Amino acid sequence: MTAKGSASPLASFAAQWVGADIRGLHALAATLYGYLPEITGVTATLSQEVSQLSQGWRGPAASAFSAAWSRDAAAAEALAVVIGQTADVLDDLAVRLATIEKTLEEQAYVAARYGVRIGADGRPPPVPGGPPGDAATASERHRVERHRVDKYWARTYRQAYDRAIADARQARDQAAGRLRDLCATAAPGREPLLRQVLGGPAGSIAGVTATAVAQAGLGNLTADPPDDAAGDHPAGHPWDSLL
Repeated sequence: MTAKGSASPLASFAAQWVGADIRGLHALAATLYGYLPEITGVTATLSQEVSQLSQGWRGPAASAFSAAWSRDAAAAEALAVVIGQTADVLDDLAVRLATIEKTLEEQAYVAARYGVRIGADGRPPPVPGGPPGDAATASERHRVERHRVDKYWARTYRQAYDRAIADARQARDQAAGRLRDLCATAAPGREPLLRQVLGGPAGSIAGVTATAVAQAGLGNLTADPPDDAAGDHPAGHPWDSLL
């Protein structure tokens, strides 16, 4: 159903410089993971009840009832798969962003010890300009050396900051892509991985498909068909602001 089943521990961090609500993503993943045993537990219990009820019941009505429950159970299993895989994506993203954030904060701490003025949002200061003029006296030589050290650490931290921001952006983009692929998998008419389950009726409720059940569990995140006039850019998704 899902590779993990519970939220992973996060690297410790104090700020939130790389963007996204890391702890919010982690909490959402933990909440989604918490739904899985509830769904599977209820489904297993009801399946046992249906099995016992069907033992002494024969005829068309019994067959129709058993078939309807089988579809309902398959829909619940499909929903659990989608929820579990969504939790995996969010958990992976939170873990990766926390690691990036922790590394950046550690680099900022070292740079600050060497006089680099780190912004409240983690942004680096401008790198000092070129070297001062010739140093003839001891004090001037000290000033030149101080300038060289300041420039080195300012440049080093700026590189670390730019790398962290780029890594965080890549992590968010990859997570958004995984979620879009997951929703496309659960969408009808696109040869989804779960087509045999998600393409049929969800059970005894006429006209309700398992796809609709799965989408409801995700807040209806399935992508809208792209507008030909809009080019190849995919439509925005509700999770974009969260990621």
